[in-house]
Amino acid sequence: MKRFVCMIVVLLFLLSGCTRISDHDASSEVHISSESELGDSSQTLQITSSPASEPSFSAADNSDDISSQTIASVGTSSKAAASKETVSKQTSSQAVSSESSYQQVIPSVGLQTKAIWISQFDLQYALKDNGSQRKKEDFTAMIRTMLQNIQAYGFNTLFVQARPYSDSFYPSEYFPWSAMVTGSYSKTASYDPYQIIVTEARKYGFSIHGWINPLRAMTEQEIQQVDDRYLIKQWYNSAQKRGVNIVSRTEGTDNNKVLRWYYNSSVPEVRRLIADGAKELLQKYNLDGIHIDDYFYYSSSLADVSAMVKEIYDAVKSVNPKAQFGISPEGNIDRDYSIHFADVKRWCREKGFIDYICPQIYYGMEHQTYPFSKVVSEFNSYITEESGVFLLAGMTLGKVNNEDKYAGSGRLEWTQHNDVILRCIRETKKQSHAQGVAVFCYQYLFDRTTGEKIDRTLEEVTNFLPELLR
Repeated sequence: MKRFVCMIVVLLFLLSGCTRISDHDASSEVHISSESELGDSSQTLQITSSPASEPSFSAADNSDDISSQTIASVGTSSKAAASKETVSKQTSSQAVSSESSYQQVIPSVGLQTKAIWISQFDLQYALKDNGSQRKKEDFTAMIRTMLQNIQAYGFNTLFVQARPYSDSFYPSEYFPWSAMVTGSYSKTASYDPYQIIVTEARKYGFSIHGWINPLRAMTEQEIQQVDDRYLIKQWYNSAQKRGVNIVSRTEGTDNNKVLRWYYNSSVPEVRRLIADGAKELLQKYNLDGIHIDDYFYYSSSLADVSAMVKEIYDAVKSVNPKAQFGISPEGNIDRDYSIHFADVKRWCREKGFIDYICPQIYYGMEHQTYPFSKVVSEFNSYITEESGVFLLAGMTLGKVNNEDKYAGSGRLEWTQHNDVILRCIRETKKQSHAQGVAVFCYQYLFDRTTGEKIDRTLEEVTNFLPELLR
């Protein structure tokens, strides 16, 4: 009997070794250790300050308020019932099975980076109360609940929004206080909420990256409230620079159209402002990195955007050579080039632009045009050893139990299966340059106000958590 058990153990070890992508095993413990989880700073997202022990507190479409998206009422007869146990039971139990036409994938190990995006929409109810900045003690308590929830699910890295609309969630020399913090661009905050987020997150041992949107700015109505001391307002008031340094576009639906301003990355002083802002954020909070997303509209060429990316990278490294700089481009590579002027192939191929690429692969395995397996493999193929770049695969819970109307023959996948993210994680682990995943976003896991688990995504989450922690 003992001989038989030994043979089984050896067989399992050999199978898991075939698909492993890293020398560092991912710990299954809920509390994150910077040594056991994140590894060498040249390969993985790194915590650059020592985390304290766990405290005993009691408790990206990424362009809109995504909680208000309509949930499709499509039948889910083939979905298996998932256990709605406690979080601790979820992370230690077997994944719930799901009837599926997918090819079975052998589970593997090796994800160091388990990131979650914390967007402005995840934070907006904690930041404000009745249109004004929430009381400091109440905000702190809500952030602690958020961090406890995230840690309990095994994530170890946070991409925390700091500047969504050329504004700031912290006191900045370059950008006005965000209206999402104060209620108006003309108001000043009574305390620094970003400092609280960073301080509390360090107590839980998280790696923290400041997330900025480099080019998107405020609306025509909002920019009127901005003080003249900020460059964006000076450029808006200048007949020579309005329409050059900043350009506008009409956005929204027919019943809710707005004129929104964007920075023009072809202008050197614009790129300098963006790089200075990234440097300021990194210096001010001793963050582990800077993260930007894909809103590169109104750039005139691939070269312009690459110049901006290079300047941000250099600014980050000038503060801390070990700090990471990464980009989360759209998962649709054709649109990266034709709409966003994002030269993702070059950034992955050449050294000195980014440390990691985190494409928003918001597609299921059955998407007719862009199945997850195809897209993640394609991004992986762009990376060279010379660049030192690694891959994080971005995934969304926003489509769970929703019809994906652009997925062609795979439009019902998210309503018929509750293991889509699980299989995407497994597919990611097969990629030679993959070091982890990033999940969008907090409000699809937990209620932003109460911290309670979201029922709509619970089955999907119950399935993928064991694989995330493996």
